[in-house]
Amino acid sequence: MRLRVIIAGLVVGLSTLAILLGQNGKPAEGAFLPCTDQVSAGGNLQAAVRAATPGAVICLDAGWHVSRGLLLDSYTRPGITIRGAGTDKTVVASDGSIDAILIINTSGITLKDMIIAGGLPSGVYVSNSQDIHLDNVIVGFNGVGLHFDSDTTAQVTNSLVAGNRDDGILIRQRSAVTLTDNSVFANGGVGVSAVGHTGKVVLTRNQIADNRGPGFFAGQSPCALLPPGVLEAPACYFTDLPSFVGSSDVTIEDSTIRASGSTGLVFFPGTTGILRRNEISSNLLTGLFVWGAKVDAYANVFSKNEEHAIEYRAFPDPLHFKKLAAGYPRRASGTISGNTIKDTVRLGSILGGGILSQGADMRVLKNEVRRNAGIGISFVNSAKGEIKSNTVSQNGGSAICLTADSSASVSSNVLFQNLVNKIGACAEASP
Repeated sequence: MRLRVIIAGLVVGLSTLAILLGQNGKPAEGAFLPCTDQVSAGGNLQAAVRAATPGAVICLDAGWHVSRGLLLDSYTRPGITIRGAGTDKTVVASDGSIDAILIINTSGITLKDMIIAGGLPSGVYVSNSQDIHLDNVIVGFNGVGLHFDSDTTAQVTNSLVAGNRDDGILIRQRSAVTLTDNSVFANGGVGVSAVGHTGKVVLTRNQIADNRGPGFFAGQSPCALLPPGVLEAPACYFTDLPSFVGSSDVTIEDSTIRASGSTGLVFFPGTTGILRRNEISSNLLTGLFVWGAKVDAYANVFSKNEEHAIEYRAFPDPLHFKKLAAGYPRRASGTISGNTIKDTVRLGSILGGGILSQGADMRVLKNEVRRNAGIGISFVNSAKGEIKSNTVSQNGGSAICLTADSSASVSSNVLFQNLVNKIGACAEASP
């Protein structure tokens, strides 16, 4: 009873937040498929699921549907839809002892038009299940909001994942997930996390904001955080370098990643990514951090991030070229083209640059780099690549910094009103 009272108060906040973010609490498009079964508030939803035939539409009345974990598994007929009366009316909740909804070893399940709350460790846990759809749901006040595991394929659309204690959305174990038109907001961990080895992860038109950790993370779990402003990796990474190499294939388009309590987007060793037309702004550390990964970024706006707008770094660090076993350090790489990179602020008294390559292999083409607190573009610590046709202006440090151990083809850049406009200089203004 106490859990229900607590969640009831929070549900009001979630519903209000959904309206502000554009989820209006109304049933989603296509919601009015004929109901094959109706479950009243407090009724036996688990029994309805067990009795459902393929293609069934189980409609939930307004009110509370609380259980010790709703289970959809290999005994559940494929193609079932569970539909609430709207995200301002129907709540499916755990009693706090287990995930609110578990989907395991099944396929073709759709959840829509409801709030999912109170689940521990997750609001919705999906494992080894294919063609799973969540549409117009609010997932809040769970441990992890949505957890996709073990070869799952899933789509999440028009939904709000907010106020969860840990990660908003967690993707693991070769799972492939598409996220479209969602808000991932104010979660206690990472907004969206693709951990270890995942399948294809696609984010389109999502708002990822105000999460305590990074907005987005791809890669193996770290053994230690990388201290800001420190180049050498913590010693624990050197004990087994291959174990920190993951694999995720990520595309993020037309999305907003802002106001993270850490880095905006993080790609760890072995992952790959394509970023197009995103806004990456006001994150408390670097906007985009690429560590031993390959990420291409086109036509994004990086604004008001702290430390750097963009940093690419060799794994484990660029201080160990020719000092480690074959294959390490592993250079970060990618093309940065057509982006606007502006107004980066210092982290305390240090840094604040636009684009930083630390031993990476990068092509930096046709970007506008302006009004950053530090250096506009830096290639340092054995970095290599190309810097061409950029406009670099009004930065608090040099326009283009190249250290003696770095090699880059530099041509056709427009440089003005930087602290130093001479190519190759590496000067920064005093804080």
